[in-house]
Amino acid sequence: MSRWFAILLILASGDVWAHRFAPSLLDIRQIADTTFSATWKTPMQTVSETPIEPKWPDQCAVTSTSPWVQEGTGMLMQIGLTCESGLVGKEVSVSGLGQNQSSALLRVTLAAASFIRRCSPQQSQYLSSRSRVQRAPWHWTTPGWVQSISGPGQTTCCL
Repeated sequence: MSRWFAILLILASGDVWAHRFAPSLLDIRQIADTTFSATWKTPMQTVSETPIEPKWPDQCAVTSTSPWVQEGTGMLMQIGLTCESGLVGKEVSVSGLGQNQSSALLRVTLAAASFIRRCSPQQSQYLSSRSRVQRAPWHWTTPGWVQSISGPGQTTCCL
């Protein structure tokens, strides 16, 4: 009997689909105290109509954007930013990840340190206090993930 059940189970099973591993990449580099250059690369194909896009702190202003350029299976854009008080202690978020079953890699290079974080709807926020960052930038190597409180579909990484 169990043999027939196993055969029936194998015959009845169909294809299993999973989402592609195609994370977005947000690469932010400090040019001067309040000036930053960002490269935003995101997949051309998404699961939903909701765009995957970076969100900047309120005190930051976008000063320039390049046209979208196709690079492999993704689209790439260069973004210039001015942030009045820098980015340390501020939140940079990526919206649309949950709706698109995706994730984003955040790479930040500041004057004193550099770090990389994976942002996803499940592990969405990196916290680092302003004083620890200024005294010892290497503390960024220890992840401190907490659940996002910024709402569904938006992922927040706090520098």
